[in-house]
Amino acid sequence: MKLTPLILLLLLSSCYSLKKAESQLDKANNKYPDETAAFLRNKYPCITTQADTTTVYQDSVVFLECPPLLDQSVDTTGAPLVSTPAKSLYKEKVNATRINPVKVQIKTVYVKERIEDSAKIYQYNRIAEDAVKETKEAIKVADGLVKNIDRKNKWLLILFILLGISVYINYKQFTK
Repeated sequence: MKLTPLILLLLLSSCYSLKKAESQLDKANNKYPDETAAFLRNKYPCITTQADTTTVYQDSVVFLECPPLLDQSVDTTGAPLVSTPAKSLYKEKVNATRINPVKVQIKTVYVKERIEDSAKIYQYNRIAEDAVKETKEAIKVADGLVKNIDRKNKWLLILFILLGISVYINYKQFTK
């Protein structure tokens, strides 16, 4: 008879339902979000594959302008090749350029999508938010210190003015 409640208690307490697991995860996430994100990122990391990057090779034709080939029988200086008394024959310079097609292979890399770990992004956003909060608090503290220093400087100025007046009054009293 004494073992029945104990066995019943063990059977009921050993049930771990989905609802209980979700509530514990929510509790851990609400109280310790950074540690929860780090644990989940380490436990279930994202897998980045190379299938997201595509490399395409294409052949392209580029037309290049090339200077003309020099003919060995042509004198390019403009000197007469044949000289007769009646007339001289001159070879004219040819300034035409030739256009030659050249094949070029072009490599193009397309990155379609990059997979990132959302837990890591969440952690970095939390770090940035914490840094912004700390910066705002530091600015408030610095403003308070500046106001405190200004207040002290005003009192020092007032004290120096009173000291100057006191020295002037004492000087006038002793010079009478």
